[in-house]
Amino acid sequence: MGDSKKTKEVLVEEFEALRSRVAELERMEAEHKRGKKALQESEEKYRSLVANIPDVTWTTDCKGNTTFISPNVKTVYGYTPEEIYKGGDSLRFGGIYPDDVERVKEAYKALFEKGIRFDVEYRIKRKDEKWIWLNDRSIVTYEEDGTMYADGVFSDITERKRAEEALRESEERYKAMFQGAAEGIIVADSKTMQFKYANPAICGMLGYTEEELKQMGVRDIHPKEDLEYVISEFEAQARGEKTLAPSIPCLRKNGTIMYADIDTAKVFVDGRKCNVGFFTDITERKKTEDELLFKSTLLGAQSETSIDGILVVDGEGKSILFNKRFGQMWNIPQKILDTRDDEKALQYVLDQLKEPNRFLEKVTYLYAHKNEKSRDEIQFKDGKVFDRYSSPLIDSNGQHYGRSW
Repeated sequence: MGDSKKTKEVLVEEFEALRSRVAELERMEAEHKRGKKALQESEEKYRSLVANIPDVTWTTDCKGNTTFISPNVKTVYGYTPEEIYKGGDSLRFGGIYPDDVERVKEAYKALFEKGIRFDVEYRIKRKDEKWIWLNDRSIVTYEEDGTMYADGVFSDITERKRAEEALRESEERYKAMFQGAAEGIIVADSKTMQFKYANPAICGMLGYTEEELKQMGVRDIHPKEDLEYVISEFEAQARGEKTLAPSIPCLRKNGTIMYADIDTAKVFVDGRKCNVGFFTDITERKKTEDELLFKSTLLGAQSETSIDGILVVDGEGKSILFNKRFGQMWNIPQKILDTRDDEKALQYVLDQLKEPNRFLEKVTYLYAHKNEKSRDEIQFKDGKVFDRYSSPLIDSNGQHYGRSW
């Protein structure tokens, strides 16, 4: 009886142990299924990621044989994964541009032998014979069954390379124009007014080296007495209120003054708003203009103090100079004189003359024969007689500018 009770207790214990074991196995099976499902989902996500990213992922051995490459390689390279697996290293390295192939092989060798990061840009020929640029990189190597492998990724950077080349060509053109421009060019910070760049022409104009000008600013190249005006012009240009600042005095390194017309464009350089000033040396022109202004002033003063009537007409028949005495002698109203139309003045005086036709014929003849001089008398109906003298206006180079009367 006692043995029967003991056997029953043992059976119950074994049953409970078995039930616990079954429950543990069921739990482990459930976890395995969940893990398997998660692994499948992870693999599907990985395959989807590999298939849809623009970059191509790859695995190759140390001899250059590709053991895996993502399907999107056909879009980039033109070959299917199967063609690449079959082609081996001849397809991997054979299509690389001749000037690039040794550089790629050396970097690939260093990846496996020295563990140096593989990161190379090179040209390769697609299946359709078109050349493209790739950025190929790998940082991981590992050994499996005695063979070294590397995982990597390459990207099509053809468009980037084209953009870089276009930018390089643009920069070279800009540099050539900047360096070769006949105009002096200075790039100045719009706020600090310090110079950032200067071309050879402005260095020649001012007598400074480029390095010297880079250490200077607007206040350093203009006379002190003109700084207030110069700075106001610079600031107006920086605000976009004007582009041309005419006849600006510039102080050369040797202390002499150069006058320049400064045309300005606004640009951003190194993230800073800048004025690009284009300097045209007008020193000689200004000297000529000043001399001409002085001569004109002197001539005007002389003509006004003269007892003779003076008229100067340009080649187009426009009065460019006459004194008060001229209007008084011929009784020509000021409103007609103000038109500066020689034809109107002629028509007005004809009624005062005894021989108007002869007068007009002489005028017409002299206008037609630009280089001739003339002296004659003009008789008026009221008995007045004028001594008329006419001479062409010709400079030392033979250039004709009109006629004086």
